[in-house]
Amino acid sequence: VIDMQGAQTVSRFRGIGRYTLNLTKALVRNRGRHEIYLVLNGLFTDTIEPIRIAFDKLLPQENIRIFSATGPVSEIHFGNKSRRQISEFLREEYLDSLNPDIIHICSLFEGYLDDAVTSIGLLGEATPVSVTFHDLIPFLNYEHYLKQNKTFSAFYHSKLAYLRRASILLTQSDSVTREGAKHIPFNKNNIV
Repeated sequence: VIDMQGAQTVSRFRGIGRYTLNLTKALVRNRGRHEIYLVLNGLFTDTIEPIRIAFDKLLPQENIRIFSATGPVSEIHFGNKSRRQISEFLREEYLDSLNPDIIHICSLFEGYLDDAVTSIGLLGEATPVSVTFHDLIPFLNYEHYLKQNKTFSAFYHSKLAYLRRASILLTQSDSVTREGAKHIPFNKNNIV
């Protein structure tokens, strides 16, 4: 199961969105006899059809699934907290209902400004979860990103806590691999 929210949020206009689509297409093209499900967030209605079209010749449409959450859930607005927490459980329950051998999250650090819902391990850690680990820029530049904005700092640290529950991290560079091993800290053998 691949969580495609990185191709649905504002990240879809940046490198994370392109990387999410390209990595997922490569996995789908090379799946062999493995079954792959793509999971989209139903709160991003305008992104569902373009993603379906992007995978039209690559994957059966019934393998593109939509999970429902009650929005808004963006973390920037304190009033969304209970909806976001409930939606995190609902998302994990939905992913679990697909009986995955592994879940891959293309972009975990989503949902501060928009209605993305990401979490790891709220229902236990029976299914391995891999995460595309892009960087630790906010963490490594605390003064600029986290010190002045307590709401964003809380959001970011909650995502770091989820990241620590992942089974494996996939990175794009040796530099990010070293950052993860040193600062999260995450077992270097589980960062690829």
